Amino acid sequence: MPSLEEHCCISLERTKGKDDFRKLHEWMDEPKKDLGVNHRMLRHTDNASDREFVKTHWGEKAVVEWLFHIAIDNLVTAYKSSNNVYGTAYNYYRIAIVEDGKIILTHEKLSESQLIKLFRDKKD
Repeated sequence: MPSLEEHCCISLERTKGKDDFRKLHEWMDEPKKDLGVNHRMLRHTDNASDREFVKTHWGEKAVVEWLFHIAIDNLVTAYKSSNNVYGTAYNYYRIAIVEDGKIILTHEKLSESQLIKLFRDKKD
């Protein structure tokens, strides 16, 4: 599962360096202290109560970051599960969301060095 630092870096990149939403990510994962891996039973489901709490405390943009945090955690869980179930897992996804809500998805299995090079090249 992504660490606090990884979630913050992802938010910082998505907001073009304006906000890492650290307090939001800390709040989301705070139950981990008591619940361990089961902490996602809380604060990790899109519902009106949590959505309003996030919006009230951190603003409308934080709601977007909250939803991405949930989605990313679930993608990591799906990756780990698929690796266990299928014996291999795709680790590189390209997802496009078209205006009418349709999703276009491609996926590949890349080596760690290929992934590092791919993302290093995107940063340069």
